Amino acid sequence: MPDSNYWTLPASPDALEYQLVLKQAETLPDEEALALVRAVAEADYWFYCRYVTTLRAYLCRDPENKWCGRLWVEHPWVFDRCRELQADYEGRVQNKWCNWPRYHLKTTLRTVYPILWLLSKDPQSTNIVLTYKVDKVGLAMFSGITDELLGNAMLSKLWPETFPQEKKQYPLFTSSAITVPRRPGPREPSVSMHALNNMPTSFHPDNIFVDDVVVKETVSTQEMIQSTSDSLRNIVALRSDYTWVTFCGTVWDANDSWIEGVREGYFSERDHWTCYGRPADMEKGETILHSEEMIKEWRVAMGEYVFACQMLGIPVAKNRRIFYDEWLLPYRNPPRVEGDEKNKYIFVDFSGEGTDYHSMFVMGTGSDKRYYALDLWREQYGLNEALELLFRLVAIWEPKRVYVEEFGAAGYMPMLQREMEWRKFRFPMVALPKIKRSKIQRIEALAPILERGEMYWPFDGFGHGSRTDQRDTYLQFQQDEYRLWSPVKKSTLTDDMLDSVSWPFQPEVIGSLDFPENFDPNDPFDPRNRKQQNYEPSAWAW
Repeated sequence: MPDSNYWTLPASPDALEYQLVLKQAETLPDEEALALVRAVAEADYWFYCRYVTTLRAYLCRDPENKWCGRLWVEHPWVFDRCRELQADYEGRVQNKWCNWPRYHLKTTLRTVYPILWLLSKDPQSTNIVLTYKVDKVGLAMFSGITDELLGNAMLSKLWPETFPQEKKQYPLFTSSAITVPRRPGPREPSVSMHALNNMPTSFHPDNIFVDDVVVKETVSTQEMIQSTSDSLRNIVALRSDYTWVTFCGTVWDANDSWIEGVREGYFSERDHWTCYGRPADMEKGETILHSEEMIKEWRVAMGEYVFACQMLGIPVAKNRRIFYDEWLLPYRNPPRVEGDEKNKYIFVDFSGEGTDYHSMFVMGTGSDKRYYALDLWREQYGLNEALELLFRLVAIWEPKRVYVEEFGAAGYMPMLQREMEWRKFRFPMVALPKIKRSKIQRIEALAPILERGEMYWPFDGFGHGSRTDQRDTYLQFQQDEYRLWSPVKKSTLTDDMLDSVSWPFQPEVIGSLDFPENFDPNDPFDPRNRKQQNYEPSAWAW
């Protein structure tokens, strides 16, 4: 009989090996035929899905789909995903995140059927499913397992001792936990469902399936995102020395816990599929499973931003992005060196209602009539720490003026005046004008400045991170805000840096910024004149 030790996995769903197995089963006595099918099913996850689970009955019914009238399980994309699941399990590939689009059998192929397959192979195995909340997401997911157990006669026909078809024959059968008939030994149920924020403390299962732990509710606030991220890290406490952990889910926000996990290197791999294939294949416009007409319907129903998250796994709707990497022109000097002989200005946005971040931006204006980003901070400080940072930046950069945003936090100017008197450390300071323009409109004003090449950024970064984020703040700016921001509401979790950087270019502000006086290139070159140090005479002058 075939088994996982010498059954060679066929290369396609219509391979001759499958046809031979089925023909052979037709010629054998019932018990031998069942033993043959059972052995192949345990050795081949796709065969299990195709001939054992109820997926064997689901046809594509979309008339616009070229797969219409055929079984979904025989689709090449589904076949390949089954092969990958089996390779991940047998190779013990840990912490892989399957980032698939919605409506692409994610939970079916990565959670429900793998659990049944593993129990078929080994009734002693223990499996935990972690999701957002059992009563909101988990029950629907768990019903996929219970429906198969009670409604799929093929399971009880092939594995009658493991999968009886009546609840009363199971040692445990509830809406969130099931134990199949098995030998004494394991303390944990065969399969159980738990909320991510309420994980069992004494369980150490063989397999952990993390599915849909990020949903709309978990990205509603920054605190919710942080709580979900912390809970993901705590999964390690459930593992034994041979526990297999796998993740699947869709993106809900540009800064949700999935994306944060990728940035931090939490996942060993991101198996990223869009509804048009791999991200690099999106330009081809060929859908991988559903018809283009159906994808277009979903796009209209979801809206651009949700579609970009859920169906593409790319949180910025492509046709709404307004900032591009090629606009970030570099300068090579360290910022402190580059700032020499430039007029410096500091733009301050203290944390106010609706945000946890203080943002401070130091900009220099050059005699070349260009703007230079010299320093940028985004910190989750208390007010006293934020004040300390501001006074330190003033001491370092000696700005001509400090601009303070008063929106949502009236009273900062008088407070700063008192602080200067107390410290006996004074500097020019003005309040940014109270304009009717929205934050989105203010940030949009930055785009033409960058596109025209009027602003430069440090090639090697600003040289520091934040207290809670060790990435250079230039990378924080690029990865968290600049590359993701669009006029679509909530396209990024925070846009504090972008807002601070955009303030110098508001019509009410830009006129108050001065450029250093230039020197006349026809004057004789004087190496002692610092304003002429970067002057190189034309070759024609020799």
